[in-house]
Amino acid sequence: MEGRTPRAVAALCAAIVAALTAAVGVHAATRQPPSLDGLAVTPDTASFTGTCDPDHVSTITFHVTGHVSGPVDGTLDETATATIAAGHVTDFSSSFTIDGRGFHVAGTRTADPESLPTSLGFCGEVAWGYPNGIVLDVRAQYAATFTGRLGNGVVTGDTGVYYGDVGSRSTPAGMTAFEFRLDA
Repeated sequence: MEGRTPRAVAALCAAIVAALTAAVGVHAATRQPPSLDGLAVTPDTASFTGTCDPDHVSTITFHVTGHVSGPVDGTLDETATATIAAGHVTDFSSSFTIDGRGFHVAGTRTADPESLPTSLGFCGEVAWGYPNGIVLDVRAQYAATFTGRLGNGVVTGDTGVYYGDVGSRSTPAGMTAFEFRLDA
């Protein structure tokens, strides 16, 4: 760079670094985020509240936290509300977040209306000696918005929702079941 002043060389280097940084930023911003298909959840905590009337309509809210692995690794926090009547889930919706190294996911799950007649929903004595339990099994659709190093954008898909809890915090951890199934 003969004949160039140190100031001109520094300006040229700064321009090259700025162009490369912008190019890398544009690539990350346009990357399509991964699907959540195959996501596995290991629950840490689970709890539920609501009104249970096995002979009529019940409304249950549950909250689950845990670790996820698969297409993304991080922590999950989900809160859901389900309505149960006559042994079936009649309505389901949830909101969830997944946070990991350098990314955030915010999403929702809603019941697939076509699956409601074949869903399973029950509250009451689901296990001998535990009168305050709950079991849910229903198909749903999810929409999840990714931000961060995995890409930015929305992914959607079909999911299964399974939640089972006997309502006693003195029971072994295995008595609380939760599965964030993402399968076709």
